[in-house]
Amino acid sequence: MKLMEKTFNIPKLELENFSTYSTKELMAITEVNKIEDMEIDINVIEGLKYMKVNNIMKRPLDLSDFMRNFPAENKEKSSMEELSFSGSKSPGLQQPIERAFMTFLGYQLWHLCKQMRFLKYREKDISWKYYSNFYYKGMRSFNKNFLPHVDPFSYAANIFLTESEQHGTSFFKYTDERTGKDFYSMSDVMSAGDELRTAYTNGLKENYQYQVSDPESDDKVIGQMTPKNGDDEWTHFEGDHFYKRYHFLPSTFNSMSMYRGNRWHSATFDAKNTKCGRYSLVACIL
Repeated sequence: MKLMEKTFNIPKLELENFSTYSTKELMAITEVNKIEDMEIDINVIEGLKYMKVNNIMKRPLDLSDFMRNFPAENKEKSSMEELSFSGSKSPGLQQPIERAFMTFLGYQLWHLCKQMRFLKYREKDISWKYYSNFYYKGMRSFNKNFLPHVDPFSYAANIFLTESEQHGTSFFKYTDERTGKDFYSMSDVMSAGDELRTAYTNGLKENYQYQVSDPESDDKVIGQMTPKNGDDEWTHFEGDHFYKRYHFLPSTFNSMSMYRGNRWHSATFDAKNTKCGRYSLVACIL
């Protein structure tokens, strides 16, 4: 059987058609400032240990320019298609960043954490993952992904590359009505016993219309529950009677917010009234 011939208009490729960087150039792009040039705040609020660093990067605009070379997944479209190559439920745009490009940054962040006694991990025991988030005016939500969540990794370090101080990261707690006990994470609820766990899951159903992801499953645990309202306007969520906000870290330009991923948190972003987008590089310790 003879194959059909296809005609391609094959472009000529030259060196200038590629974005090229030497190792030293990559190191310069991802270089952080000296500790004495940073403004560092390490604190514990209701058990949440965090580190906020202002003036973190030496060349933040060069880092932003470099990162925008990577393709971005449109999370709204992926959510509607119920497919995502990143597996993340994050809104907006997201760019997976190849780890090799951020090797020097990872070492510097570990060294900063060690110098400030923020982490006790040895460098050889840390595995990093990198991606970006871009939130923009008119951004929409899918299955209420503005609500508090926990991350599948141990620590997150958000490096903000736009001036969006009015936006940031909010941290939440849930208070059981009967006992008055505060919970700050999914693991807290899961280990609290059947009665408290049932009260929490009932609250998710009543307040946010959570449903069991697989109704045929006999194992209806919290992790299999999700709201099912689909595409909707983004909600500027700052807490309510169920999830109470107890701390807020602003997304100031060239600052870093680092915290444990297992605490309930969410992006605080006013997609309706914002005058600019929020762009950040996220470095995660797996």
